[in-house]
Amino acid sequence: MNVEDEAVFELGWERVLVVEDDREVRDIPVSLLRARGCEVVEVEDGQAAIEQLEDGRHFDLLFTVIVLPGGMNGTEIATEAKRLHPKMRVIYTAGYAKNTILNLSNLQPGEGVINKPYRRSELLEKVRFLLNEQGI
Repeated sequence: MNVEDEAVFELGWERVLVVEDDREVRDIPVSLLRARGCEVVEVEDGQAAIEQLEDGRHFDLLFTVIVLPGGMNGTEIATEAKRLHPKMRVIYTAGYAKNTILNLSNLQPGEGVINKPYRRSELLEKVRFLLNEQGI
């Protein structure tokens, strides 16, 4: 990524909830978003995500893996997130596109999908696009 690309991906005031059960994988978006100035809350499952969402603090973006252990998947988390925070944006991620239970045609406004492995620039571009979509 060159210097011109860096300006496109400026963040800094956004609050992001990252839901990923694999600690090493979770560290990637967490460190990348924190390096751009975002406040990031990281959790490993749906129950912890719901607790954060119900805490009353505002979130701008949910970044969640689709398939999670523990009985709650990423789409269920997103449904509850949007109920609690109607303007929240959502990025779903999955390890294998063919195993993804979410079809791109089923995405709602303010939602996006990024498949693993993703490049840093892909993640930042998707985050910026969704946050800019409604002037957030």
